[in-house]
Amino acid sequence: MKKIIYCLTSLFLLVALAGSPVIADWIPADGHKMHFPQLPDEEGWDINATDPMMIADDWRCSASGPITEIHFWGSWFRENTGNIIGFYINIYADIPADPPQIPYSRPGELLWRVFVEDFVAYPILLPETKFQGWYDPFTETYFYNDHQEYWMYNITSLPEPFFQEFGTVYWLGISAVLDQTGQDQYWGWKTSLDVWNDVSVWQDPSGVGDWQPIVEPAETIYNEFYCLNLGGVIVEGWGTDAYGDGWYFYPLEEWWNIWFYDHPLDEKRMKDMVLYVYMEGPGMLDLAFNWSTVEWSLEGNPPTGERIPPLPGVDEELYIRREIVYSGPLMPGQYEFKITVPDYNPEWVSVDVRGFDFGINGIIEHTCRAQMNQAFVINNPDIEPQGACCIEGGTLCLISTELDCYSMTGQYNGDGTLCLGDNNGNGFDDICDTCCVGIRGDVDCSGDYEPDISDITRLIDFLYLSHLPLCCMQEADVNGSGATPDISDITRLIDYLYLSHSAMIDCP
Repeated sequence: MKKIIYCLTSLFLLVALAGSPVIADWIPADGHKMHFPQLPDEEGWDINATDPMMIADDWRCSASGPITEIHFWGSWFRENTGNIIGFYINIYADIPADPPQIPYSRPGELLWRVFVEDFVAYPILLPETKFQGWYDPFTETYFYNDHQEYWMYNITSLPEPFFQEFGTVYWLGISAVLDQTGQDQYWGWKTSLDVWNDVSVWQDPSGVGDWQPIVEPAETIYNEFYCLNLGGVIVEGWGTDAYGDGWYFYPLEEWWNIWFYDHPLDEKRMKDMVLYVYMEGPGMLDLAFNWSTVEWSLEGNPPTGERIPPLPGVDEELYIRREIVYSGPLMPGQYEFKITVPDYNPEWVSVDVRGFDFGINGIIEHTCRAQMNQAFVINNPDIEPQGACCIEGGTLCLISTELDCYSMTGQYNGDGTLCLGDNNGNGFDDICDTCCVGIRGDVDCSGDYEPDISDITRLIDFLYLSHLPLCCMQEADVNGSGATPDISDITRLIDYLYLSHSAMIDCP
């Protein structure tokens, strides 16, 4: 077994030492063969991945060929450092999400499995002001501010590498095997700053049962409510911390609802909701969860205004989402219903009822959670990455390396990007449709068509730090060279903003 240990003071040192591969086994300049590197969140969580627990996260291949390097980050529970004998490394096929039957993507067939004892580990020391949490989704135990030290693990010697194919989504599973000489020693796989595609997942230690999503532990809000309906009209009702008058009537579809505030809109988090209700009859009842849309929090009730829910009279189709969980003759008794809003955390949630001659009381609980991904990098430094190349004015798209794309006088859209097809029937592949509006330079796609310092920052981040794909290559091609953005585009932005102020080039 080969284990080598070095010491770093911070992850940022990895970036700063891009010219010093002796210090670290992977730095952003080394490249990647996945959608983008998922770098560690230094104030995030470590998810228990101690054998027999298996944690998995997905990636999309950006260059066909054998995987020769796997890099990831992790920590020890309460910094009680143990001895890792080796890691089980699994690679699975992808089962895509297909709601409601498959609400989130997950690992499918096991394609490759190896036990790795040959790895290199580097402890990374955080400043005293930064802490990381510990989470075990199997036992549902978690601790904030559990530890500060974390480690970078590098596997660069795989005797029989797995061959991945461009554009294919795979899942990486990791489980650490310890020598168990110490007490309460557990190793966790660190969460990432970056979220791609879907949540990471965990599997029951017994190895049976389905994969379960990993979401951030969070405090839950509880709101009680009650209503009595006679002849289709609520004659009595209330709710703890409910907005305004409590129950409101929406005549378009004859719903009554009661709004409760949750948290500010967050498009990087998700919402779990549970209803515990007691129903009494003998009438008819439709019961639903209801929540506000992204559009409501950004446009209908802009962030600078007083926070109000989408009350009767608004465009319900645009500003309200609803999911019915019970419909029909009332069957008296206690019930429990659960749903998840997976793509954002809405500001407002509500209970919706309609029908006649019923009574209902209960609790709605709602929890704002972060969708977690794990920190890792898939790489083979000997293979050129590939991406979508637009040629013949964008009427044709093919997959090529960046160099080959330029040799065909094409527009390269970035490593790992895919040709999407002409879905809107305009004669151009969708990825080749121009995303550039007005003048070039809106690198961060903020919609503010006048470039500013944030566009320079985003271009620096793309070229030298995270390497996260750009939202619009044409906007970032500031000097109109037709090539992938480089230092000359940063120079051009600086010149426009702070030096000559000479006019920017128009979008194609």
